Amino acid sequence: MAAVNGESFSNQSLSHKSRWTDTFSVHQSFPTVLVIDDDPEVAELVGCFLTREEFRPVLALSGKAGVRLARSLLPSLILCDVSMPDTDGLKVIEALGCDPATAHIPIVLMSGHDAASLDGSGASAFLQKPFHMSEMVHVVRRLLNPCPALEYAT
Repeated sequence: MAAVNGESFSNQSLSHKSRWTDTFSVHQSFPTVLVIDDDPEVAELVGCFLTREEFRPVLALSGKAGVRLARSLLPSLILCDVSMPDTDGLKVIEALGCDPATAHIPIVLMSGHDAASLDGSGASAFLQKPFHMSEMVHVVRRLLNPCPALEYAT
C-alpha cells in the first residue's frame, strides 16, 4: 500500500487487520474506487462490499489524504463522506473539480443529511446514510457503466 505524507488512507491503516486486505492486491484489474470517510468502520464496511462486487477499494481516512490519493491514483470513481473534520466532501469535490487530471472522476457523496442541501455540489450522485450496500453498488455500477450494451429483441 502507498502512503501519502504519512497520513492513513489504506485498508491497512485501520485499527485492526481487515479480512479483505489479502485479496486487495490480487484484483489489480478491477475498477479502483476511492472511499474517503473519516470513520474507519464505515470505510472498511464499504470497502468490503466493493471487494465482494469485484471493485478494488482504496481507503482514505481524511479529506486531505483522499484528494492527494485521487490525484496520484486517478481512481475510476470516488465515494466521499460529506462531514469530515479536516476537508469536507464539498471541498474534496472543489479541489478535484479544479484539477484537469481529476475533474472527470465521478464523485458520490455520502451523508446523513438531506440530499436537497447538497444540490449544486457537483457530485455525480448522493447516498443518504444509512444506505443499503446494494444501493451503493447499483450507483457505482451505473456511474462506471452509464451506457450498457443495448439489448435487441429477437
